[in-house]
Amino acid sequence: MSRILVVHPGSLGDTILALPVLAALKEHYRPAWLHLIGHPSLLDVLPGRSVVDSMGSIEGPNYRDLLAGHECMSASTVRFYQQFSLVVIWAADPDGSVKATLDSLGIPKGIVRSPGLQRTRDQHATERFRETLLCLLPSESLSETGLIPAETDRQTGARWLLDHGIDPDTDRAVAVHAGSGMLSKCWPAVHIAAVIHELLEEGIKVVLIVGPADAEATRAVAGQVPSALPRLQAASLSLVFAVVARCKGFLGNDSGITQMATALGLPTVAVFGPSDPGIWGYRGKRLVPLRSQFGCRCATREAQQMCGERMCLSTPPELVLNAVRQSIRSVSPSLAT
Repeated sequence: MSRILVVHPGSLGDTILALPVLAALKEHYRPAWLHLIGHPSLLDVLPGRSVVDSMGSIEGPNYRDLLAGHECMSASTVRFYQQFSLVVIWAADPDGSVKATLDSLGIPKGIVRSPGLQRTRDQHATERFRETLLCLLPSESLSETGLIPAETDRQTGARWLLDHGIDPDTDRAVAVHAGSGMLSKCWPAVHIAAVIHELLEEGIKVVLIVGPADAEATRAVAGQVPSALPRLQAASLSLVFAVVARCKGFLGNDSGITQMATALGLPTVAVFGPSDPGIWGYRGKRLVPLRSQFGCRCATREAQQMCGERMCLSTPPELVLNAVRQSIRSVSPSLAT
């Protein structure tokens, strides 16, 4: 069995966008074991629920020692890297020092290259990851690769919903995430609140997800919806994963939680503003990306953050509400249970 190591310093959303490439890489070297070094919040989410077999933290000693160089490595770190026949590091290496360290360790094949997600390009983010591996995956098609909750996840999610008055087997529940990594990507709170009120009027249960970086966006929404609305806040990503997996639909902005919901196969309505769903939307059949007809006119990310008009986020609430209604109706009995 080939052992593959991939280092991905990115956050939740960027990591999920790379899953189809990881799947193609693993298939190319079949049979293979894939170990990922990535964001610590993913340690209890990806292994066993995706193509990732095992995982370590980007904040751990293995990656830190690699950046310091071979001569600074402990014996255990050297042994860790030498077990892999292929090492892929999705990070910039301007002076070639990281690649030189891999070579000095005797790694049969080492690739160190940034996918350039920060650069303004029309190419889909997933294809940017694949582009770094063209020498290995020149023609492989990228299949839709998702996340599959374990039975323990399903039980944990069901228990949380039941504790908050929602039966995951009979109630229609929609998870709503009003935040994003950037406030400039958040649909206005008044619109989200309007959609939540309509869903509640129609007998649809709503779970409001509050992430660690969502304080401003979710506070504005929380002040306009019933105080008894179940809120999933200060929760680990693994608990968010478990609860979202047991809902019937999802509404959010361009965020990592939205990418996760789509990768779970959940009917997902995502409101895109300054970001283009053709570049940043997860390639899932159940994603319904909505974007204002005005698009984004800001030339840079800094301009987006300073923009006061936010015309790109003027998608009408009626359009979003209808999309959520339609997506819930599309849930098959097998997915719903």
